[in-house]
Amino acid sequence: IEVQVKSWSTPTGSAAVWNFPLSCRAYNHLAGPGHEVPHFLFVCVVPTDAALYADADHEQMLVRKAAYWHSLANETPDPTLNPESTKTVHIPKCNLLTPATVTALVERRLGEAVV
Repeated sequence: IEVQVKSWSTPTGSAAVWNFPLSCRAYNHLAGPGHEVPHFLFVCVVPTDAALYADADHEQMLVRKAAYWHSLANETPDPTLNPESTKTVHIPKCNLLTPATVTALVERRLGEAVV
């Protein structure tokens, strides 16, 4: 799979979705069906204080808050968009990124068919 990973310290949305402001350049790269390799957006919701993002020692790494995935395979790229502007992408909160979902994305059990 190909992923773009974004961090986001000022999340907005509703009870069901995040409303992520993705650059139009990134949107056009990720959007559309027919990629030979599936493309995904990973959004990591992080604390506003960068020092609190993660803790690590020799036994574990703890990353704070959560990450979500989204496929834009069902979206249509729009070359008329200003690449420097943003487009709101609605990421379902049920698309929590976990070891199991990463495995499913790689094995193509999730993604293109999921909106």
